[in-house]
Amino acid sequence: MGDDVRKIVQKIIVWTYITTYFRHVYRPQAQSVASANMLILSHRNGAVDGFVYHYALRKGIFLLAKQLQRNPFLKCIFPGISVYRAKDRADASSSNGLAIRECLEVLKKQDEPLCVFPEGTSALGPQHLPLHNGYAKMASLSTKSGGKTTLLPVAIVYDDPTHLGGSVWVVPGEEVVVTQETDVDDIHKKTLENFEKVVLSYPSEESQLLAHQAAVIASLSKKANYYESLRKITGEEERLAQVYHQRINCNAFKYKQTVIYPQSLLVSLWTFIITLPIVVPSLMINIIPVVVGYLAGRTRRHDPNTISLWRSLAGYPTAMLFYLILVCLCPLEAVFILLLSLWGFHLYGAFKKHLCALLNFAFYRSGYAHFKETQNAILSRF
Repeated sequence: MGDDVRKIVQKIIVWTYITTYFRHVYRPQAQSVASANMLILSHRNGAVDGFVYHYALRKGIFLLAKQLQRNPFLKCIFPGISVYRAKDRADASSSNGLAIRECLEVLKKQDEPLCVFPEGTSALGPQHLPLHNGYAKMASLSTKSGGKTTLLPVAIVYDDPTHLGGSVWVVPGEEVVVTQETDVDDIHKKTLENFEKVVLSYPSEESQLLAHQAAVIASLSKKANYYESLRKITGEEERLAQVYHQRINCNAFKYKQTVIYPQSLLVSLWTFIITLPIVVPSLMINIIPVVVGYLAGRTRRHDPNTISLWRSLAGYPTAMLFYLILVCLCPLEAVFILLLSLWGFHLYGAFKKHLCALLNFAFYRSGYAHFKETQNAILSRF
């Protein structure tokens, strides 16, 4: 397969995945990443992060694990410069010489930024993983050989990483400009400081959950989006305590692990009514891929940062096979069904939110006052 064809196929796969799995992906403004030639990317949700970054950043050459290119299909959907990780191979350092030279060539050309995951692996826990300093060594080598190196930390934030219908924010931080006088330790220290300004961390999983629930509640009001709400809530434990009021209705329906109610009953009813005839048929038509993906994710429930990846690797190929068979049997109907399904899965997040809110209003109305009290308490501090 030629490079041009591979790029087209990869773009189609990424667009399809982003459109159907996520409700929104919020991209950074182009000028905010334009001057950097090395992007230091936070790693949260396994290889799914790669899809989101490809979509959000539009261009970049990724440094990724060798295991993600172990067959032609994976090479097509995960393009980039592959390296062995220390946890995958004992002699990783001595085996990556060619890949490092390719990275330095990318930095020298400055046509596209080199995209690096310095944590080495992903985790959805309350804090980011330690940053390995290989990126700093490459930046130093590139600069001392006459190139210009500017590093830019970039955070990725999911509001519902393991389920369909969530949203993602890709947020750039402050640049680190490397000069020939800057040593590796200084590069690493300054980059880590800027990295931690945009990558949110919490003292415990409980604090992380409380911040998440408070941000979900706040973002329903449209006064601030989920990421902005997290930024304002993080570190203020007295505000997070308000979220405990939500647990009075612990048996109620949860949206993103949070009990919610309609902001406007009429808006929720209208949104539910207009999305119902699109979303439900889409789910019914694609019931086999959905179930296959769900069961694959269940096998990874103790390793949450890989749930989305396993659901995707199982569900999407199953859907592809399903539509290939459908095209052979009834091509015109297959096109209509495919378009309906793309639309339905894209609307699923909005459908789920308003369905949960309406069900709670109908069956757990006693908790509505507590919900409004909690939301007002959180928003009053903004």
